[in-house]
Amino acid sequence: MQLFWGLTVVLFLFLIYLFNQFEQIMFGYNFIGSMVLRLFFFLFILGTFFPQLTIHVRRLRDAGLSNLGLSLLLGGTSGILIFYQMFTKTLKITYTTGHYQLVQYLLFLLVMIAVLSLILVEVMATGELKTNKKNSLFEKID
Repeated sequence: MQLFWGLTVVLFLFLIYLFNQFEQIMFGYNFIGSMVLRLFFFLFILGTFFPQLTIHVRRLRDAGLSNLGLSLLLGGTSGILIFYQMFTKTLKITYTTGHYQLVQYLLFLLVMIAVLSLILVEVMATGELKTNKKNSLFEKID
């Protein structure tokens, strides 16, 4: 199911890109086709958000993360990603020349580290992060 969901997202993004390029060539601006496709993509993401979230939470718990570790990893990754998106959109709106490119690059690296750590924890074997001692980040082996 995850593979199907990922392929659907990639297909949507590819079609949105193609529609944008086609409309820029034909009309010189974005027309109704790309807007409708973006609306369908938004509705798809909105409709699959909670099922995807529950799949990720279950997989992270299977790997051995506690509630605090789960909150820190998912919350931190999504918070950094949202902050990065807000920062880049603000830079586009204000037409800055290059004063904040290093900050933008470092934020991008931070986003990639957070996403890769999330992926690495999700592909770990079941119970790999469980510990023998009581810990606030990882579950204890029973």
